[in-house]
Amino acid sequence: MKYYKNLLVWQKSHELTLDVYATLQSFPKEEIFGSVSQMKRSTS
Repeated sequence: MKYYKNLLVWQKSHELTLDVYATLQSFPKEEIFGSVSQMKRSTS
């Protein structure tokens, strides 16, 4: 698919990823290598 960014599914998943990353910035520093790392991998 040449223009995948025009697909609604790609746009929604990208929006979800940005939302997750924004939310994870507010997590405590001690969670960075635990939960945060897992959540980032699951959205990528």
